[in-house]
Amino acid sequence: MQIRPTPTTPPANPGFTRGAQNINLEVAYAPEDLVKIDLIRQQEVRTVKDSEGKTHEEKVPVERSDYGISLGDGLFYDLNGNLSFVPFLAFYAPIEAAVAGVGGSFQVDPPGMFNTTDVTHRGNRFNINPSGWFDSTDVTIEGRRAKIDRRGTQLDVDIRQSENLTIIDPHGAFNDITVERQNNRLVVDPGGSGQAFVISRAGNHVDIDPPGALDSTRISVSNNSLTIDRPGFGNGTTISVEPDRILVDPAGLANNTEIRRNGESLVIDRPGWFSSTKVSAKN
Repeated sequence: MQIRPTPTTPPANPGFTRGAQNINLEVAYAPEDLVKIDLIRQQEVRTVKDSEGKTHEEKVPVERSDYGISLGDGLFYDLNGNLSFVPFLAFYAPIEAAVAGVGGSFQVDPPGMFNTTDVTHRGNRFNINPSGWFDSTDVTIEGRRAKIDRRGTQLDVDIRQSENLTIIDPHGAFNDITVERQNNRLVVDPGGSGQAFVISRAGNHVDIDPPGALDSTRISVSNNSLTIDRPGFGNGTTISVEPDRILVDPAGLANNTEIRRNGESLVIDRPGWFSSTKVSAKN
């Protein structure tokens, strides 16, 4: 599926420019600000208390991670096992490439203290290391194969990619995720259930159709902006892109997020006080 255009290879730190279409595997940083559309959302069982103080178990969605692997065509598999479609990544290089180059090492410093995350690239291995003990993840990429190794856990994941097929194998019975590329569309099948998502492009529109009816999402594409229309009324978000600035404008008032290049760093300015995140290249 050809979603991105195919320009000449951009320079190492080109700002927020369109990237050449490929289905190479890349470690990427994709914060929630860029808008993620769930394709597969993991769940976990938690024990909760009701209003009478009684406890019971219920399934809740697993939190999305900002870090993971870009599979090409806007697909993003995060370190918590969630698969999303990120419209920005379908048309542009990951935002950290504006300061670190594609595949470069970088650091993310969110609000607060002692909570930075370092992403270090050496050879064919990336280490994603948040603050804290025993919480780092190694990602090894060799051609069209990748392995995610979360230290101290049994949550290893293998990803195998060919021209028309991607297989995400979380090492369990009957739970492989497959992505099949068919001309102008992607078919995402979670674990062979037959409940597939279809992502298709026609002209300047990309449509995401989940199982069921009347709940599709449409992304409208222009030269320098993406408009994401989710199901329901008033759920649209526009992402405007300039060489050194991204403006994310969701529905509502006074809730824009600006991502801008500031010297050798990126600053993500969110609504509210003391809510900025800094992204910097690492040597």
